[in-house]
Amino acid sequence: MTEKKGVPMAPTEWIVHNPGGSRRVIVTKELPGPRWLDILTAADCSVEVCMSSDVLTPGEIADRIGNSCDGVIGQLTEDWNADLFEKLAAAGGTAYSNYAVGYNNVDVAGATTAGIPVGNTPGVLTETTAEMAISLTFSAGRRVVEGDRFMRGGQYEGWLPTLFMGKRFHGGTVGIIGAGRIGAAYGRMMVEGHKMNLVYFDLFANEALEQYIADYSALLVANGEAPVTCRRAESLDDLLAASDVVSLHTVLDDSTVHLINAERLAMMKPDAILVNSSRGPVIDEVALVAHCQANPRFMAALDVFEDEPAMKPGLAELDNVVIVPHIASATEWTREGMATLAAANVAAILQGYPLWESDDILPFLTGDVMLSGLDKALIASLTLVLMVGMGASLTLADYARALERPRAVLIGLLSQFGWMPLLAYLAIGWFGLEGTDAMGLLIMACTAGGNASNMFAYFSHADVALSVSMTAISTLASVVLMPVLLYGYGGSLRQTEMQVPYLAVMGTLILMLLPIAAGMWVRHRSPATAKKVERAGAVSGALLLVVLLATSVADQIELVVTAEDASLLACAFVAGCGMVLGYSFAWISGLRPRQRQAVSLETGVQNAPLAIAVILATFPEADQDALLKLPFLYAMTALCVGTVATFAYRRFPSA
Repeated sequence: MTEKKGVPMAPTEWIVHNPGGSRRVIVTKELPGPRWLDILTAADCSVEVCMSSDVLTPGEIADRIGNSCDGVIGQLTEDWNADLFEKLAAAGGTAYSNYAVGYNNVDVAGATTAGIPVGNTPGVLTETTAEMAISLTFSAGRRVVEGDRFMRGGQYEGWLPTLFMGKRFHGGTVGIIGAGRIGAAYGRMMVEGHKMNLVYFDLFANEALEQYIADYSALLVANGEAPVTCRRAESLDDLLAASDVVSLHTVLDDSTVHLINAERLAMMKPDAILVNSSRGPVIDEVALVAHCQANPRFMAALDVFEDEPAMKPGLAELDNVVIVPHIASATEWTREGMATLAAANVAAILQGYPLWESDDILPFLTGDVMLSGLDKALIASLTLVLMVGMGASLTLADYARALERPRAVLIGLLSQFGWMPLLAYLAIGWFGLEGTDAMGLLIMACTAGGNASNMFAYFSHADVALSVSMTAISTLASVVLMPVLLYGYGGSLRQTEMQVPYLAVMGTLILMLLPIAAGMWVRHRSPATAKKVERAGAVSGALLLVVLLATSVADQIELVVTAEDASLLACAFVAGCGMVLGYSFAWISGLRPRQRQAVSLETGVQNAPLAIAVILATFPEADQDALLKLPFLYAMTALCVGTVATFAYRRFPSA
């Protein structure tokens, strides 16, 4: 038995997930949703979760860390002091994440001294917390809780003109203390929903918020409505005196403890509403109780408390105070998203990923995958069928004939494996791609040509024989050239610390030659059977492609719509310039028009199924979704560029 505050307690229950993992991660409370655990187990972590609802003491956490621990996800209710971070560092720990956006419970200086990076969960609870502040505002102002209690007590005997009269918000003034993400979101909701004027107090001007309200005001005026205003208060006292509603969204530090005290409460309007969804100690709770007792028209709405979970004496008895148990972020999407971000913080550090510098955290939260298990099976089947069909259309004599007059094929290969990786490398730098986006584009650019380029060659009346020969030979050449090019270009990518499994890539490409060899063997043994296999391969491949597109078309449309401009431009640049340079190189080399067109299409339209198959077969599952984004985006972009080129080549066949 252990003791807590002198009271005997049963040993805290812990559950271990993925016990065979090579990394040990402690999670001090059970977290909602499955995705956070998937992220940690995909990072090969053994995850130990505390199932007790009690707040763990630093001593209890230190005991659980023991002599070996790689990372911890902790709670805002826990005291993460310097000694605890020193204990984590001594156990080999390299990562800590707070399951909260705030970190006033964390000794950041102590963590820094111990060499432990600290993560939090910003962005995911912005709107959710702002919505709760709105709920509290209206619950207090329109006396919802009083009315609910009145009804449940059986006191309602019929409508009365003066029953529970509350506050009208429309056209009033809302003041926000702390105009960060949540405060600004709350302010916009109050202005847009109720045409209130906005006053904010912050150490820094929020120019984006001011411009947003100015634009909204112009829209109102254009539609014949009264304008609204937004201004930064010169002082906190100025804001308190002017506002009908005051909502607190400030951080908690030494400068904000008891920011709202008896003196400042007295500055507020007699019928004002005070809302707190930030941190409890920002308000002097004893002073608030006294003020609400003395001013029954004054309303307060609290999600947090000074001595949480306890309340100051008298607070619970006040009818003009709405109280809820720290649930501002309590929606399924937000709490699961917080868990996902906390797990991603720890998993990323343990795996050596670079710092995520974007404000956009949605890529971590959607839970969507580029390819489902069914999609992956279809990709594997599609690749196998296409490779067998390709082999059934070829013989060793075809390779021999291509090599007897190799100039066109060699020019095509030099264009394909020379221009494309270089263009991708340049695009990565020029358009600022990083991490998995950069690597995904480079993998795509280092891949051989595929059946799509053969199809474009057929419809554009280009040299189909050359196109097919280039596809076959480039597929063979990619066994060596793709790993070499990835090594040469990938090693110098900016801010990309991903380890490329070069030997695994080569091994995968060699294995993919086996179905080609099988198809060639069928062709050698029975040309008639080979024709059937070739047709079956073409039909099956087309059907599988249609099914794959049909099952994921919504996701792919969303991918294009939500893709960053830099990613789209990089894909269009590589595909378009690849075709142009391929054509120009072939023209300078003296190839005929139809050959130039074939080289152009083979250069720019890469084998997307092959690139995807390489990623699925060689890279860790945790990296696959992120790596697949650019190849999918490139495939769709190249399809558009190839279509334009096909129409151009049909219109100008002698070009």
